[in-house]
Amino acid sequence: MNTTDGLRQDGDLGACQLSNDCLDLLRCIDIPIITVGTDMRILHFTGAAVKVLHLAAHHLGAPMSAGSPNFELGLVQNLVFEVIDNGIAVEREIQDRSGRWYSLRIWPYRRVQDRTAGAIIAFVDIDNLKSALERVMESRNHTQAVLETVREPLVILDCELRVVRANRSFHITFRIDSDQIGDKLFFDLENGEWNIQKLRLLLERVRAGNETIHNFELDHQFSRIGHRIFLINARRVSGPGSHWQSILLSIEDITERKLVEMRLTHDALHDALTDLPNRTLFQDRLERAIARAKRVEGHSYALLFLDLDRFKVVNDSFGHEIGDQVLVEVARRLQQCVRVGDTVARFGGDEFVILLDDIKDARDVSDFANRIQKELNSPLRLGRHTLSISASIGITISTHGYHKAEQLLYSVDTAMYRAKSLGRAKHVMVDLAQKGRDTPAVGERTRHAAAGSETSEDSQ
Repeated sequence: MNTTDGLRQDGDLGACQLSNDCLDLLRCIDIPIITVGTDMRILHFTGAAVKVLHLAAHHLGAPMSAGSPNFELGLVQNLVFEVIDNGIAVEREIQDRSGRWYSLRIWPYRRVQDRTAGAIIAFVDIDNLKSALERVMESRNHTQAVLETVREPLVILDCELRVVRANRSFHITFRIDSDQIGDKLFFDLENGEWNIQKLRLLLERVRAGNETIHNFELDHQFSRIGHRIFLINARRVSGPGSHWQSILLSIEDITERKLVEMRLTHDALHDALTDLPNRTLFQDRLERAIARAKRVEGHSYALLFLDLDRFKVVNDSFGHEIGDQVLVEVARRLQQCVRVGDTVARFGGDEFVILLDDIKDARDVSDFANRIQKELNSPLRLGRHTLSISASIGITISTHGYHKAEQLLYSVDTAMYRAKSLGRAKHVMVDLAQKGRDTPAVGERTRHAAAGSETSEDSQ
């Protein structure tokens, strides 16, 4: 009996010490916490509860409402009774009467034989956290609204170049569902289709420092949307207080615009009827050939000027529509005669010019002129008409020492009129000795003589 009494006394002392330890621990916690019994009377409270719940020492043993707390007590008491009855902790977010947010956490208060003797109630101030989360959500919603407003595809990448978010335009343009993006590296999208070396290098530079991507043209063949030309821009961006900046990537489809630009450029440099290079493009290539001949020892080129014989008769006899068809067919045949790297151009009317690059000698050029005559002489059938075409050809080669395109074109034009004065299907190569005596006046007389000869022949 004494032993039992001694053990009971030791147990009571231990329990008392444990209770004192718990009270000391509660005093150290800077969180409003109160302990209430099953009758909702206050058993303990922390120092932090004094201000929040308006409590004082004389409120021990009094109901919770004694301190005039700044909360809706009905909700709190209902939750306390629920915890006491069920023995299960609960947590709710509540506001005090001033609108400040708290996390209300209630646990069962157990004493002897694990019986519930009340509840422990903690009021954790989460107002700053709640405001921060609201700002984050507002920022997120604002960002999403901006993303969805922009017409071009936009993508936000994280520090590892993983896709954080993409706007609706991105999904529509590239036909990618949102579940195909989730937390993927940008370069892994569409089975690595975006793993383009140049783009990857540029994005790595943006990621590593403060560089930006400005109007980078990406010309690529995509499996789902075909050939596209995109204008890529990217830069690092961050919100207030961010330690790491995300990367905002914009992708503008300029395919149609580039095609229009290419078409306009092509049209400006090509003949509308035959689609051959025009005078402007040809002169540029001729200047390049002259420069290369000066730079590279032993490099030679030849220039041929063609004027169709009696083409006026074709137009007058069969009409301009047939005449245009003849010009188109002549252009096709001339292109068949030249090599890759040579240029066939139309100067207007029935005049064509050919630039032969990297020739061996004058004999090769003369043989080429004969081949052209043979090709042009093949019967030309246009509907119910069969025509035979020939040309007068003037020729000059770079070994004659020309240094300007205008000199070459004048000389070869004069040679062509000499050929025309000799009759149909003739070619004349500029003679080195004669070149020095050529003058505009001589050229004009030669042209008038050739024109008179052709007029006389047409009338016959």
